[in-house]
Amino acid sequence: MSEPTHWAPFLWGGAAILLGVGIFFGLQHFFFQNTAEASLPKLYSEQLSRGEILPRDGTTWMYRDKPVDVWESDSVRSLFGTTVYLSFVDGSLVYLDQGAELTLQSSKKNTRNGTDAVLLLKKGGLWVEGAVSSTITVILSDRVRFEMSGGVFMLSSEGVRVLNDSGSGSTLSYLGTNGEVMFSKRLSIGQEVILSPQNLIVAEQTSAFTVTPISPDFYETALYKTRMKNPGSPSPISDLSASPSPSSSPTPTDLSSLPAPTITSPGKNGETVSVKGARQEISGTVPVGTAKIMVTHKESQDEHELAQFQPGDTSWKYIAHALYGNLLPGTNTYTVVAIDKEGKKSLGASLVLDYTGDAAAPVASALRITTPNNGNDTTVSKVPVTLTGTAPELAAYIEVNDYRLQKFKLGDTSWSYIATPTDKKTVYTVRALDKNGRFLSSDKMTITFTAGNSPVAIPTAKPSTKPTEATTPAPTVVVPKPVATPAPTPAPTS
Repeated sequence: MSEPTHWAPFLWGGAAILLGVGIFFGLQHFFFQNTAEASLPKLYSEQLSRGEILPRDGTTWMYRDKPVDVWESDSVRSLFGTTVYLSFVDGSLVYLDQGAELTLQSSKKNTRNGTDAVLLLKKGGLWVEGAVSSTITVILSDRVRFEMSGGVFMLSSEGVRVLNDSGSGSTLSYLGTNGEVMFSKRLSIGQEVILSPQNLIVAEQTSAFTVTPISPDFYETALYKTRMKNPGSPSPISDLSASPSPSSSPTPTDLSSLPAPTITSPGKNGETVSVKGARQEISGTVPVGTAKIMVTHKESQDEHELAQFQPGDTSWKYIAHALYGNLLPGTNTYTVVAIDKEGKKSLGASLVLDYTGDAAAPVASALRITTPNNGNDTTVSKVPVTLTGTAPELAAYIEVNDYRLQKFKLGDTSWSYIATPTDKKTVYTVRALDKNGRFLSSDKMTITFTAGNSPVAIPTAKPSTKPTEATTPAPTVVVPKPVATPAPTPAPTS
């Protein structure tokens, strides 16, 4: 009879340990996989072949005829004619605009039993109905992201609207070149931020977004009424990128007897014209009795009264520019109405421009002082000294040491100013502002004055501080031959 082995307990113990480790890792894998899957959204489409998914490791878009999990790094897109949306386990819904495309960068379960998701919006717009327990971050561009936690939001690369807010808040952030937050703004219900190229230039220069109330006209749109009456339930929605325009059709009691204005260039009333240039001049004629001209750009909701038009004028012109935000890639609808002296509007004349130029607006030029001495600091012995320079395309006003040049108007590319330095050193700061008075660009130079060889009389008393522009006499000095003051020019226009 053999002797009992002393190794048996150790063998049985080792087997038990191995079995335990296997069960542990198996359960860990099980729970990890199910936890990961639980935090992933599903892609829904109400019509076959309309919601498509591009797997993270694939090269071909595939349509889905039933709900399917969307994994991190997967891309989804919506074709036309149906509702396509992502549904998260916490009840959050992200509707894709027709033609929209996004990538799910990450989706994780948070400590509030909700979802923390990051979406990269590549095209189109989104309508988001977020749960209170969720935090959904949408990267709108390489410089802007929007983070929301509970509420109803409408967003695209062109702007964001806060339609409802659970109180958790939403934050719009401007990012640096490395993705760091440069500045941010917390938004509240009823507010919007238009992210036009012009507004982004201003935001970068001032480190602040321009926040405005949502237009009352938006709340009357079918999109708003349909979606807000059925929160959390999928239903067909219209193109989210289309913004409501201010009304251009007056009621019968407000209708003027004036006929509609005439559009003559670059097309005629009712036409659609394809254009490539980033600057377009729209012009036409007006009926007799017109006191004002109003032009509405539907896509940007911009309603603009032409400042240079005067009663009695027989023609008008309006500048659409990618930098102004009133010429966007794709369809641009312009409606022109005449207003009589009683303030009543005529019927409108409309023109559609299909802008096929670059999606990104051209970079705004900067203000520069070019003379004297190419804008560099200089020394003079004679006064007055004429300063001249170039102006940015968006500039509606030029200010020199807080004096606003009266002759400069929107569309001018140069400016001039008569300086009368009497101190040994005078710093001249020139600033360009847009039509809303927002800062665009600036330049400055120092002029050192030596009075020894001056041919003009320098007053001993403190001179007037009122400056002058080129072609006007300098009030602080006595010049041999004063220049006559010209007639005033019209105010800046569009």
